[in-house]
Amino acid sequence: MLAGRRSTRFVTVMFGALFIFLVALLFRLPNLFFMASVLVAAPVVSYAFASMGLRTVRAERRVPARLWPGERSEIELRVVNDAKLPKALLLIDEELPPGLEGDHEQPPNCVVPMLWGEPFCYRYPITARVRGRYRLPAVQATAVDTFDLFGAHRAVGPADEVIVYPETVQLSADTLTGTKLVAAVSDHRTHDGTDFRHTREYRPGDDLRRIHWPSTARLGKPIVVEYEEPTSSNLFIVLDASPDAVLGTDRDTTFETGVTLAASLIRHELEHGSAVGLFVDADPPILLPLTDDRQALLEFFERLAVVEPNATRPFAETLLAAGELAPAGTRMFAISSAPWPERRHVEAAVESEPEGPTRGQKIGRFLYELFVGPIAEEPAVVADPLMDAFEQGRPPAEGGAVLAALTELARRRRSISLAYLDPRGYRGVPADVVPSMGFIGAAKATGASAFMVARGAVAAGLRHTV
Repeated sequence: MLAGRRSTRFVTVMFGALFIFLVALLFRLPNLFFMASVLVAAPVVSYAFASMGLRTVRAERRVPARLWPGERSEIELRVVNDAKLPKALLLIDEELPPGLEGDHEQPPNCVVPMLWGEPFCYRYPITARVRGRYRLPAVQATAVDTFDLFGAHRAVGPADEVIVYPETVQLSADTLTGTKLVAAVSDHRTHDGTDFRHTREYRPGDDLRRIHWPSTARLGKPIVVEYEEPTSSNLFIVLDASPDAVLGTDRDTTFETGVTLAASLIRHELEHGSAVGLFVDADPPILLPLTDDRQALLEFFERLAVVEPNATRPFAETLLAAGELAPAGTRMFAISSAPWPERRHVEAAVESEPEGPTRGQKIGRFLYELFVGPIAEEPAVVADPLMDAFEQGRPPAEGGAVLAALTELARRRRSISLAYLDPRGYRGVPADVVPSMGFIGAAKATGASAFMVARGAVAAGLRHTV
């Protein structure tokens, strides 16, 4: 679609033509009538030349297929003139979406001085900052006439898309394998379901073939044998996408740390020959079944690149749903910052009432305002919504619901590890906020392998997690 714009010179020319016309009318000068007509016709001719200058111009981009956070790449812009006549003074307008940064020394916009014959190629650098799928709008071009009275503006190239994968870290040598990271399986062997675990009392529905007769005769009541549930080194990752569990601001949040942790585990497991699956109860939900195919790594990354914390149900329900989706014998690996952390109690120091300004300070302020100007007041304190949320607190039942879900999964004999994201150190989180250590102990009591992941531990390859 063609759009035109007027320059300030257009208004000047119109006023000049009007003035000349009035003078010609007042003094009856035919030559001035002709001059006024030429000035009026000039913008019309200018608009026609500007609009026709874009009809045969087309452009295309060559964008990188994928980027990683912090990676620097180039976008190549190729502009072609299909007409036999040259096109002059073309301005290519490029706008980068937030998350992709250009270079001030070599900006995305460029001026094509003369487009004739060979295509005009222009390259400009970009740097990916955060994960996501970014849409580059259609290439826009502006053509102006020689006198810069009118400018025509239209799209000359299609829109493109750039995807930035989530950040990953190389797991340190201390972690060895993902099975050691979850601190539950000592090696990669797979149990056959016949490893003895312990004995317990008989429950209705138990297989009568599992009755341990010596213990039954000794205790005088039915005793059955409990065997180890078949467990493999495969991981089924469950990422908490609840908006209430996100701590931090912008992209410096616990959710982004969880995405990095999930992507790093997926990459590590597939590179070491283990199978991995993913479930994120977001909108839309992400469910990638268990696979050990390394070719599926890009599909995992593409899904994690666009996931947002917009789940509509609590994480406890997500855990129970994941227990139904995860294949039998697979260890579930849950990543969450729920429940809401606690605030460390700090005794307030008793401060004396501030004294008012002295007489000398009052005289100094008067002289300063008299000869220099008014003294700027201190800026008002802006309320922080995140701080208000901490002050208001969260319902204590949030952690209880997660513990109930872990207990239910243990009753179903599902192996699960819970990575509890430490809220300290994120932007906007108060300094006196501490993780709920009581929740870690209660989670371990359910039979889950629960541990805390600090913000710096992920960037360090999880050396301090195991």
